[in-house]
Amino acid sequence: MKKIPYKVFSASAMAAVLATTAVLVAPVQAGAEEVAEISVDSVAVTVGEEAVVVDLLNYATAIGGGNAALLEYLKDGNEYPSVASVKLGDKYISLVDYAQGIGQDKSLEEIAEESEAVSTDGYKEFVDFDEDGAPIFEEIVEGLTVEAVSAIETTIVEVTFPELAEALEDATVEVTDSEGNVREVVAQDLAKGATVAQFDFVEAVDEDDLVGVWAVNGVEYSFDELKLVEDIVEEANKFPNENQVKLFDLLTQAGIQNLDADKIADYAEDIEGASPSPVWVSDVQKIIDEANKSDEQKAAEAAVVKAVVDATNQIQLLAALEANFERVNKDWITDYANTEVVTGPPAVTLLDLEGEGATGYDAVDFDGIQEIIDDANEAAIDQANADAEKSADQAKVTALIEKWVEADDPETPNTTPKADAIAASKAKEAAFRVAEANTENSLFNALVAYANATEDSVLKASELNANLKAFYFAELDKDDLIDNTITDAAVGHDHATNGIKAKIVSVANDKSLDQALNDLGEKATDYDGDKSATNKAAFQKALQQLANYTSHYTEADEKFLMSTIDDALLEEYADALKGIDDTDDVDTVQQAVKGVNDDAEELKSVKAINEATTASQVKTALDNLSITSYINIPSVDKLYIAEKVLEARADETDEEYDDKAAVETALTTAGTGIIAEYEALIAEFKAEEIVEDAANNAKTTTEVIAQLNKLSYDAFDNLTAGEKAEVAEYFQANYPTDDNGTVDYKTLASIKADIDKAIAAIQ
Repeated sequence: MKKIPYKVFSASAMAAVLATTAVLVAPVQAGAEEVAEISVDSVAVTVGEEAVVVDLLNYATAIGGGNAALLEYLKDGNEYPSVASVKLGDKYISLVDYAQGIGQDKSLEEIAEESEAVSTDGYKEFVDFDEDGAPIFEEIVEGLTVEAVSAIETTIVEVTFPELAEALEDATVEVTDSEGNVREVVAQDLAKGATVAQFDFVEAVDEDDLVGVWAVNGVEYSFDELKLVEDIVEEANKFPNENQVKLFDLLTQAGIQNLDADKIADYAEDIEGASPSPVWVSDVQKIIDEANKSDEQKAAEAAVVKAVVDATNQIQLLAALEANFERVNKDWITDYANTEVVTGPPAVTLLDLEGEGATGYDAVDFDGIQEIIDDANEAAIDQANADAEKSADQAKVTALIEKWVEADDPETPNTTPKADAIAASKAKEAAFRVAEANTENSLFNALVAYANATEDSVLKASELNANLKAFYFAELDKDDLIDNTITDAAVGHDHATNGIKAKIVSVANDKSLDQALNDLGEKATDYDGDKSATNKAAFQKALQQLANYTSHYTEADEKFLMSTIDDALLEEYADALKGIDDTDDVDTVQQAVKGVNDDAEELKSVKAINEATTASQVKTALDNLSITSYINIPSVDKLYIAEKVLEARADETDEEYDDKAAVETALTTAGTGIIAEYEALIAEFKAEEIVEDAANNAKTTTEVIAQLNKLSYDAFDNLTAGEKAEVAEYFQANYPTDDNGTVDYKTLASIKADIDKAIAAIQ
């Protein structure tokens, strides 16, 4: 496989690439009769030093101006994106090879066959952008889609895989041992049509390392299981001298179901006689299930098999199947009849079986015939599902699943293939009904039904908003939805760009929000400039529209609530919101509204202070104003501060505070503010002012009385001179102390409390 540099085209040569972009899209859009079995799936674009893979639809959308963010990212500062290669069928080829082939009127098959594959080593698949606008990638891993691992030995690993539509050069697999170490294999070329390959290890594996569970491209291969089955076969091969206790324990350890101790000898005999000898636990389970059947049951099943094998035409075959098997659909008799039973060569179908031996009665058993029926049913249903083009078609698929697929096993409630298939078909039917909606209401109802039919991770009904019906309907493109979302097997319901939520719901969310924000800013500007009743009503309507359009959101910063709006403040809101547009978001609106509301609450509190007649009323208003310096005052002294605010208001000329700033100024002015005076007053009661000064000179009773008088505390001021002296002495003698000496007062309340104690002590 050749490697090509990522920078295939310079920016100056990209006009040709844009022309080729139309060529890339053209084969996909051609009529069904012109569309080859292979098609262009995606393109690899050079971004920086990396090759970023983008599926063709997203690339074409970006180039066409439908996804500006993706286009700017892919351009990487250049005039055009630098396309390195395109994925054609199963391989990437250079854009030069592709463009030349198209220019020479070659078919896509011819281009793919004649062009060398380029290495995808280092390629990364673009998924979407995250919330911060950063691209999200998935690594593209080269290698086969391994279905099963046939063998792992010291020098080789053998795998099976789906038939290759094209030859594959330098194919490889990733082999991981039980310790998580990667065991490198030698790459090899695989021919078109190959289904099995054996790879050599670059370095031979030590026999002792072939233990535990290995994996090849993620498919597990258990040496533990192989060893356990070997032990089972070894013990069974001793029949009739097997250790039946040991054999039964080994079967139990292997997880074999429906063991019957009474039949242990039969188990040993049947395992010993099995050809080929069982290798995996599933092989042993089939032998045990067969051994558990009664002789009568075996004879009956043999007779049924004979009837099937002896059938010489589809009518006889259908009669034999309908009489003895479940879920037989006569419309699919051709599928049953043509099922290959013996791979050959020559291959032998179910209808072609005859007589004794490997191409007759021995070629199939009862369970195998039922498996043929169920597999054919599944294939027919899969085809019907793939062919469905409308909801009515899909409803028929659901009915087919319900009638012709085996019921889920109640013993394995966590494994429910039939229920899962029904749910998937109903979800697809719901998706078709979305595409087929022809009115706003029918689309909304279809979207709700679709949300209920899919996982919450795809779409929740609560994520839909009846107020956005018109926006949903505007984004509905029936043909696009059916062709590129519903019937595209590569697009899941939760696809980041092509899912129904992405194409309709998310786009409607964005567009409705943009409109609501633009309308709000426009109406706010109108009302701010002209306070007419008409403009007022229009502004109110715009606010309600924003609330309506965001009512389905759950995040607080995305959901606008009309309960935050006070009609008395509409003019203030208009002034705050007149610059809003679609570059803003709901949180911006909320913060603007909150600012107006907060200012209004402040004015209410200031008004309450101006109208207060008691300190308690002032305190309540101050508590609501949230002035930091006031908040930091101890709670026990806040009423004192309120008293001073009330006094200060009464001392002003107009006996009012204009706003919060005026109240804050009264509180916090350095030196003369209420809080400054409060702090200075507490300082008057430090130990050095009451007990002794810094020079250790004890304070006299007269000095203490002078300090207590500064408090303007009625309980003390109303005492006689003699009582004041006694209280002063008691107050001084009981000044607060701890193990380190005196402790200064921190609040006026505590000073007053100790004065009260002194008064009580002398009375």
